[in-house]
Amino acid sequence: MLFTLSAHSTSVGFQVDSILENGDILVTQLDIRPGDVAPTEYLQVLVILEVSRDIMPDKFNVIIENRWHWL
Repeated sequence: MLFTLSAHSTSVGFQVDSILENGDILVTQLDIRPGDVAPTEYLQVLVILEVSRDIMPDKFNVIIENRWHWL
């Protein structure tokens, strides 16, 4: 599986948490708190997940949950 994630700052991080049976991919985005000062460079991440051919879905959704972190 191959997909991209993007964010407003290089201080943002992503973590793939799980792949559900219906093909949904759950991702946590670790974002900076509003008001914190952080780099403003645009971030784009290419995600490559190796999965068994037996469970490879025809379609999948990436569901992103946002969590705040302190710099």
